[in-house]
Amino acid sequence: MENQEVEIYNTVSEYNKMANHETLHPLVSIIDFSKSDPICQYKRTFGFYTVFLKDVMCGDMQYGKHSYDYQEGTLVFIAPGQMYGIYNKDKYVQPAGFALIFHPDLIKGPIWQRI
Repeated sequence: MENQEVEIYNTVSEYNKMANHETLHPLVSIIDFSKSDPICQYKRTFGFYTVFLKDVMCGDMQYGKHSYDYQEGTLVFIAPGQMYGIYNKDKYVQPAGFALIFHPDLIKGPIWQRI
């Protein structure tokens, strides 16, 4: 997995497009992976917070410098800028489970309170 390129998704809409989901709000989305197309996993980094509820075993997960063998039903939390990836030997897998993704601006509060 060390030689793979890193996919970068900076916005909620970019991730929704990859996951074949409609963007209903620019800062937050809930993804139902049963409605997504099969995907091949790569190293990824996001510009938003991500909470995955994985309902399928799709390969060993690389998180930071460590590899994890997670099971079905695992919750995975990723902060903006963190890198993660799943090594599945370039096979396409039908994802299952859900994701909650939200941009950091969603939890910073109104702009007038940050000035």
